[in-house]
Amino acid sequence: MSQDASKPRKRDKFRAFLGIQPPSRSVSPNPPTPSPSGRENRDSSHPPKAARKIFRRSSSFEKDLVVLSTTYLLQDNAKLRELIVLIVRVRDRDEDDKLVDILHNCGCFSADLAQLSTEDPETAASAIDEFLRTVRAVDSYDHDDEESALETLKLQATCSLSEPISRSKTRRGFSRTILAVVGSGFTILDILKDASEAIGVVPLLKPIFASVASLLRTVQQTQVNFNEMKDLALTAGDFALRLVETCSTLPVVPLEQSNNFSIKGIVVKLDQMALETLPKQGDISGIRAEYMDDSRKMDVEEICKRLFDAAELVVWIEGSAGVGKSTLVDHLSQQLRSAGLLAASLFLSAFPTDSISPETFIKMLSYEVGKNHPEAIPKIMEAMSKCNGLPLQDHVEHYVLQPVRSLVHPHPLIVIVDAVDEWKYHPSFIKTLAPLNSEASTVKFIITSRSKPCSPRLPDFDKISVHTYPLLPVSTDIMKSYFDKYLANVPWVDGRKANAADVDKLADLSGGLPVWASTAISLLLEPFSKFPPHEILFGILTSQRDVDSSDRLAALYRNAIFRLFPTSEAQMYLSQYLGAALVLQEALPLSEFSKLVGMLPHLVKSIRSALSAIETRSPHGSEDMVHPASTRFHLSFLEYVQTIPAENAFAISVFDSHSAVGMTCLNQIVTLPPLSSNQTPGFLLRGIQGYATKYWPFHVSHGTKRSHGEWVKTQHCSTLHAIPIGAQQRWATLFLNTLFPDAEEMAAMEEQDTTSILMKIGSNLREDSGDHWAFEVACLEVAVRLGSGRDDA
Repeated sequence: MSQDASKPRKRDKFRAFLGIQPPSRSVSPNPPTPSPSGRENRDSSHPPKAARKIFRRSSSFEKDLVVLSTTYLLQDNAKLRELIVLIVRVRDRDEDDKLVDILHNCGCFSADLAQLSTEDPETAASAIDEFLRTVRAVDSYDHDDEESALETLKLQATCSLSEPISRSKTRRGFSRTILAVVGSGFTILDILKDASEAIGVVPLLKPIFASVASLLRTVQQTQVNFNEMKDLALTAGDFALRLVETCSTLPVVPLEQSNNFSIKGIVVKLDQMALETLPKQGDISGIRAEYMDDSRKMDVEEICKRLFDAAELVVWIEGSAGVGKSTLVDHLSQQLRSAGLLAASLFLSAFPTDSISPETFIKMLSYEVGKNHPEAIPKIMEAMSKCNGLPLQDHVEHYVLQPVRSLVHPHPLIVIVDAVDEWKYHPSFIKTLAPLNSEASTVKFIITSRSKPCSPRLPDFDKISVHTYPLLPVSTDIMKSYFDKYLANVPWVDGRKANAADVDKLADLSGGLPVWASTAISLLLEPFSKFPPHEILFGILTSQRDVDSSDRLAALYRNAIFRLFPTSEAQMYLSQYLGAALVLQEALPLSEFSKLVGMLPHLVKSIRSALSAIETRSPHGSEDMVHPASTRFHLSFLEYVQTIPAENAFAISVFDSHSAVGMTCLNQIVTLPPLSSNQTPGFLLRGIQGYATKYWPFHVSHGTKRSHGEWVKTQHCSTLHAIPIGAQQRWATLFLNTLFPDAEEMAAMEEQDTTSILMKIGSNLREDSGDHWAFEVACLEVAVRLGSGRDDA
């Protein structure tokens, strides 16, 4: 059946993405016939056909891909090629398979050395020389000969002892990537043998395969848009194989000057695809508050002066909740981006940060650098290849500093981190800044927090070159201008609108806090309020009459909640809803959130609608979803609902909320579907089952105490002990599949109790790149509660 010509094929879409024109239909598919002299008419700069080998694809796409990726790693290293030839020869002589395991380790080590040679040539060269001497010594292995046997043992020891050298730059070795891609159908020595024999296949295409290999490795580590990114990576791999197969048969390979072919352009596009696999903060357009023109003119001028005329590495902006720190640095980020001076900006109040590890945070910054400065992407690709398992300081060096340094900008580029104190692990990041004082001509930082930074809470803070900038409330005149502008939009009834005196009172009551003003306006604009705007305005003014200036924001929130939820029953539901939203780790459909919180869907919908009056943020795609509270409300409101004064009937305990959500998640474990043989890696659960699978250890670890005496009294403890071992093993498999959807096969968990299962998972996650650190900690925390029985555990 012919394909609809009007419907673009995936390959054509991919060509368009790479900027490659489709091949002309008038061109013959057959290669040109050589002249009788055996010489083609070509420019002397074109590589001769004799310098290349013809490549034909096999029946295994995955094998072809890793063979050629390995080939291009080997093509410039004669000693490494000799090493592989010798190992293969020893393998071929080992008729009794006595050296199978040893030679497998040798093959893995050689593959890792090939990757290391691109990252640290000096270290790789030394390790290759040492290993080559040993393999040469056993090339004539005779298992009956004692000396040869000793040499074999020496070979095994050398492989074992040298392995840390190859892992020093990347914990996840290239050999593991090869085995993960090709599966169990081929040995690593098969791959290395075929790769060494393919040396000479279109050397010009090496950069493309390097990018494809990097893309495949990074896709294996991503949780972001995994299916889409994997599809793109495999399509890129298919394209690269077709390209090398075609070019290997041509007498002349198109060069850079060809309008239809640009290796550099293809590599750039592939690198951009790999960049998308890094974690990111997502769309923050819905959380931006309006910046009032010139409201912070003097602050902007002073901060910019400190950035570009002073020597400090960090400008630290501190100010109370609601004073406008995020709005100010968002304005600064846009101005710096327009001037080409913004390296990266992260707004930590825009998304839940509980599960963000320090390594993930650095990768998020790196993604921002690449997005703002595409020229820095090649250096980011290098970081993605070499940083797994390295210390956090190395992540900062490779993911942020080197990419920014590669831009060779005449002025320092600025990294903005807003609301750093809302991130639990921010001290680890702050500590990495101390060694960067000498880099202030390359990169500088703007950091905001509610409190003034101090050494006791921040390790090595006293070693960082910092200028602390206190952000004060805006002026009364600015607040009057704000109210004049937005009160005009209020649908007043019967002409009973705010007058000049009301504006003066509102400006005074705001205390110069933009969040107070925006919340008051939101309450007046609420379209479904039971009260007309003039009554709401009267209530705001009278409720604040005898309130101390430091409590006016809390009084405004109190007044709003009592108006929106006037009965004790409504406030009870509000507390239940907000408690779950406060600890929610990712958005859920409204119907699924209803199950998580144990409320009827219509109640959830009503509460969400009422709370829209005091929301300051509107995440993209929030119409039918319930999002984590931190992405919808200002921090000052979330802090208020967590206070516990006697009159606060809707006070919320985050600990209790984690406990309740954790219990709901645990009850889902026994409902998980059975595993079947037709389930493939990448199979993901949806809704509350998917959420419970991923997050129950996190909520239980945050909603229970570590003391054995208190733990054994909880419902969580008894529930975990009551879950059948088969259900626990099924959960563990689905949990790992959720975190690693690209696994070669769905991991089977054979441990026979929950403690062992959690310990095994924690151990596995510890070997990862750091992006699952919070999950590792959560699993180990629950394992300690279940297993040790020690109060000091």
